[in-house]
Amino acid sequence: LTVDQAVPLGLVLNELLTNALVHAFPGRSGQISIDLGSEADGGIHLEVADDGVGFTPPTDMKSLGLELVKRLVRQLRARLVFDSTPTTGSRYRILVPREEQRHA
Repeated sequence: LTVDQAVPLGLVLNELLTNALVHAFPGRSGQISIDLGSEADGGIHLEVADDGVGFTPPTDMKSLGLELVKRLVRQLRARLVFDSTPTTGSRYRILVPREEQRHA
């Protein structure tokens, strides 16, 4: 993980955790999980998931915080995979290519 990757990923993590803490568990408790790891192709992934109430894109995906997440993901030349349902909560997976692939 390079500094050029760590800074935007840290900001993404902060935003996704904040969103989960503020919106995912209205009037109840829940769990948030974070996974940072390597991919088979040498890239890395960051996954933030919760078992909260979920939401339906694209309407709810237009918040200022999620716009920031999308811009940071583009800056990383990464891919954002999003899944959310009222029964399973929300899951954000950011797939960052290895450094050489980012500059190709």
